[in-house]
Amino acid sequence: MWQQGLQSNKLALITPQYPESGFSTANAMIRNKYIYAMSCAAVVVCSGEKGGTWQGAQQNLKHGWAPLFVSKHEEPLQLGNSKLLAYNSKNKLQATPINAENFSELLMSKISIQLI
Repeated sequence: MWQQGLQSNKLALITPQYPESGFSTANAMIRNKYIYAMSCAAVVVCSGEKGGTWQGAQQNLKHGWAPLFVSKHEEPLQLGNSKLLAYNSKNKLQATPINAENFSELLMSKISIQLI
């Protein structure tokens, strides 16, 4: 199916793996780099201290790919959220705390979206 999209110029396929390869955690972690790098922004709603969300968000902060917004909701706030908000990145990219009330305003102030 993906071949038809490519042949009709309706699909851009960016992947370090063969598109029909099965899911693996290692491949997902490699894929996350591309997702963050091509994003206008990334949002973490709830993260523990391990797993794909945690590792992807940490890599994003470390490399400075996209502005990172992290929910600071009251209950249940996962420890990963707090640690991402306190993370000191060498490239000076810091996570921005968000909540339901300020999310839209903060997102629009940090990124510029161009419509084509």
